Amino acid sequence: MEIILGIATILGGVTALWFFWDKLKSYIPNFFDSKEKKIKIYIMLNEQYKFTEDDTKLKSIVQDLIYNVNDKNNFEVICYIEKNNENINKVKKLSKSKDLSEQDRELRNRLQTKTKSTNEKLLNISKSIEILFIGCKQNYTSNDFGTNQGLLSILGLLNSYENFQNRTKIDIWKDNKFGLSAPIYLLQKEVEFLLETLNIKDIQELAYGPYYVYELPNDIRIQKAIPAIAKELWYQINIRKHSEDEILKEFNPSNWKYGLG
Repeated sequence: MEIILGIATILGGVTALWFFWDKLKSYIPNFFDSKEKKIKIYIMLNEQYKFTEDDTKLKSIVQDLIYNVNDKNNFEVICYIEKNNENINKVKKLSKSKDLSEQDRELRNRLQTKTKSTNEKLLNISKSIEILFIGCKQNYTSNDFGTNQGLLSILGLLNSYENFQNRTKIDIWKDNKFGLSAPIYLLQKEVEFLLETLNIKDIQELAYGPYYVYELPNDIRIQKAIPAIAKELWYQINIRKHSEDEILKEFNPSNWKYGLG
């Protein structure tokens, strides 16, 4: 009889604990959801930081990004390079070895430096993509930012890491306490189209303004200006250590200006 009562007491205690846990989760759901429902969106790039898969795959990624922003889900973008992951594993393997040759030590250190630099750049790209989509859907024109615009902007962001020789530098900025500014680089045909749109003949006239980003031709605004804004806001959060909530409010390009850099 005592054994039965002991078992019943234990079962009662377990039931009470389970009930308490269930109630606790219902009272503070955000605390638990933030740990249980982190959605990861992976984007594979090549060693030149270009998207490697077909357009259908990229389109599905963009659609997932828009869905998660609209649904206010807790998500993160993770850009990665397979070769970089291989190098990280090589460093780990070499670090565990106790008897490394001089050549292996050199290899370990060289790969360590390379992967560290690559990881920083991948993080910058990942966070800039997050800001780009959150900004466009929440602080810009959510009805006008769909899959096609998302495709153009994410490709524009990746292209912004290219070599900028033989391109014209244009500055975009916002007059506020943060001193936000970023460069964009235009091809000659983009410069010609911009001048035609503004009905001016000489690019030097862009030194006189003001000219506003929201008035830029759509392709330049979506592929160049919007990604540059996202990168600048991530810089302000990551390097300047400004509040993320405050900085994201500055995304809306209605008060951003541009001119000759």
